[in-house]
Amino acid sequence: MSYILYNRLKSTGDSADSEILSHPSAEKIMLIQDALAAIDRRNEHELSKLEQSGADEDLKDFIKNDILSKHNDRRLPYVKALEGCQS
Repeated sequence: MSYILYNRLKSTGDSADSEILSHPSAEKIMLIQDALAAIDRRNEHELSKLEQSGADEDLKDFIKNDILSKHNDRRLPYVKALEGCQS
């Protein structure tokens, strides 16, 4: 299931998938967790590529901060939805 979500996230970009966020609670929690895992794997891959690049360390730091900021922005709607399911 997470492979499907990863492809969906990859194809839709950074926006939260309203289909995932509108499912019933138990299924919704599993889908949100899978989506978060896919987002985290994508982030790890981007950071790994950056570390392997030959870019200047100052540039790497700047890009890393940008990647981490975007990562947090991608996760936020899912984290909020998960918190809503658990309250």
